[in-house]
Amino acid sequence: MSQIEVYGHIQISIPRDLRQSVDISCPGADKVAALPSMAGRPHHEIRRRLAERGVELARGDEQKAAGEAREVAAISDGFGSAPVRLIPNILKAKPGYADHLLPFQAGHEPALFAFGARDAGQNLWKTVAVGGGHRALVSMPSEDLSARQHFVLYSLADNPGDLAIGRARFDGQRIRVEGESGEISLGVAGAPLAIEGRAVPAETRISYQADLRHEFHIPPSRWRAVLAELQPLLLASRDPTEAGTAVLRRAGELGLSVENGYWLESVGVGPDGQLNLISGRMSASEAAERQLAMGSIGAILTQEGGSCGYAVWECAKDFARHDQVLRDATGKPVWELAPRFFGMSTYFRPSALTLCIIKLKSFLIEPPFRSA
Repeated sequence: MSQIEVYGHIQISIPRDLRQSVDISCPGADKVAALPSMAGRPHHEIRRRLAERGVELARGDEQKAAGEAREVAAISDGFGSAPVRLIPNILKAKPGYADHLLPFQAGHEPALFAFGARDAGQNLWKTVAVGGGHRALVSMPSEDLSARQHFVLYSLADNPGDLAIGRARFDGQRIRVEGESGEISLGVAGAPLAIEGRAVPAETRISYQADLRHEFHIPPSRWRAVLAELQPLLLASRDPTEAGTAVLRRAGELGLSVENGYWLESVGVGPDGQLNLISGRMSASEAAERQLAMGSIGAILTQEGGSCGYAVWECAKDFARHDQVLRDATGKPVWELAPRFFGMSTYFRPSALTLCIIKLKSFLIEPPFRSA
C-alpha cells in the first residue's frame, strides 16, 4: 500500500566568532530542581510541598485531579515512567519558544538562535546545569546523579561564547568536567555520539538512551511490551557499556532492527569551536558519522522526535543602513513579531522545558540574499 513519506535533514554550522554568548533558558529550573527531594513521598505530601512553592494542582474536576495525582505520585516511580516526563507541565515550567527567547532581546542585536536541549530534565542521564554558580541542576526526580559518567556540552563562565564537549560528573550540586578547573556556566548532558574525534561505541551510546525507540525500530503496537523488556536492562549495571551490551543482546533476541527513520537532533563542536547542529531522520550511528564528517571532535544527541527544531528571532532589516538593523525613532532596534522555526518534524511540540540560546553577532541570511 502506498503511503506518505517525509525525507530530509538539515545541517547548521555556527563559527565561534559569530557567537556573542551561549546561554541556557530554563525558566522552571527552580521548581523542577526541587522535585528530587520529594521522590518517594506520598502524593498528598508532594501536593503540599508543591503548594508551598506556589504550585496548586487542580481540584474539583475529579478526572483531571486524579490524573494529576498519579503524575505527582510518579515522582517516586523512578525511571521510564511517561508521567514523570509530564511533571514540568503540571509545574507550568514549559513555555513556548518566544517566551524563552524574549528575555535575551534586551540589550542585544541583531539576532537570537535557539537550539534544543529538550531531553534535559525529561529523561534519565540528561541533566542540565543552569546559570553561573550552578543556580540549579535539573534532572529526573529519582536519578542518582553521581552513579555514572556523563557526556556534556558545556561553556566556561569566562568565555561565554565558547563551547566544548567532554566527560563530566554530577555530584548532586555541581558539574565537574574532566580537565577543566574553571567555573562552568552551562552544562547539557546527552547521549554520546563522538568524543575526542572518534565515534562512541554503540553499546556505550545505547546505555544513555532513556527511550530505546531511538535506537531500535519498534512498531507502536509493540511499544509497551518491548520497552518493558528492554528499559530495565539500562539499569542492570552501573557500568554503561555492560548495560548497553545487555540491551543489544536482548534486542537481537527479539529480532529488532536498527531505527533509521526517527527524527534525531545532535550537537557537535569542532577543534576551532565551530558549533555543528544536525537534525533529521537517521539512525544514531549515522548521526555520529555526520557529526564527524562536519569536523566535530565531540558530539551528543540532545533531542528527538517532536522536540527537534530550531528557532531564529531577528531584528527587522533595513538594508539601507550600514548595520542593516531597522530602528525606531529613539534608535532602538525593532524586532520581528515572532521567531521563525525550521528543521522540525511533522509532530513538532511548540513548548520546551530547556533551550540553548545563542546571541548571534550577525543575521542568519540565506545564500541568495547575501550581498557578497
